[in-house]
Amino acid sequence: MKRKVFGRTITKLLFLVFGAVGVACTFTLPEESDFFGGSESDGGQGQDSTGTNLVEAGSDVEDVPDSGLDAGVQLEAAELMIHYDFENITGSTVPDVSTHGLTGTLKTRLDGGVLPATDPVGKVGKGLVLDGENEQYVELPPSILLGLNQMSVTCWLNKKTSVIWERLFDFNASPTVWVYFSPTGFNEDAGAPGTRFAISSSTRLDPEMILEEVVPTDSQWHHVAVVLAPPHFFYYLDGVEKAHMTNMKIHPKDLGVTDKNWIGRSAHATDSTLSARIDEFKVYSGGLTAKQVEAEAKQQ
Repeated sequence: MKRKVFGRTITKLLFLVFGAVGVACTFTLPEESDFFGGSESDGGQGQDSTGTNLVEAGSDVEDVPDSGLDAGVQLEAAELMIHYDFENITGSTVPDVSTHGLTGTLKTRLDGGVLPATDPVGKVGKGLVLDGENEQYVELPPSILLGLNQMSVTCWLNKKTSVIWERLFDFNASPTVWVYFSPTGFNEDAGAPGTRFAISSSTRLDPEMILEEVVPTDSQWHHVAVVLAPPHFFYYLDGVEKAHMTNMKIHPKDLGVTDKNWIGRSAHATDSTLSARIDEFKVYSGGLTAKQVEAEAKQQ
């Protein structure tokens, strides 16, 4: 496995993608210790508090079609916790149409910035537009991960541009305690964007899903789903399994009180906010099966 490069100024492809066009630029990757306490002395992988190596996902990412209960994976029954359909936004308030009433709030990182706008033509009815310029995001209530052994997150995503490290969601307590999904991410080995999922407690970074592809930037609607059911993790795009990992140890509840739960914003201030149209954002306790994900992806 190649070493990750941290704390150096390097030239990579910053994909501001319009079709397949990329723009080369120079940027500085943060120190590895900024993320999970690693150092050059431990081989660039980092260690937990017991000295156990924190290893990147690589060969641990498997392509296993039609996984889930059919593969003998023990999934807890999925229960809808949060559902933002973006149909009836009032001011900055995003109603939760599940039975839990976990209302979201439209926000911007900019003083005097413009809040996200309703998309009149979403995937199902109305959606939400995050323009990427006004640093817009949706804030969810705190502590949504408490007590969760497993979780699933699904959403419809429509992108025409990509910037590395954008977040679809980032549920965090600090820059070292988080769980996130990035449709563009970054793949250090390839030196290019790559869809990424990761979860970190203050003492451990679980193996990361790092792909060489991104959620397409073709201005079409694509369904994304992630299922975290330690030791398993699944990622689906348009109902098709793209990755299956079997070495996860951190449960959502292990992150404790996450008071910064965001759609479209990262725990790291230097990361770009999401530029996309989104619809039907859902968080489940428990694990969706492959067939349940497929059924959602066929929604018209």
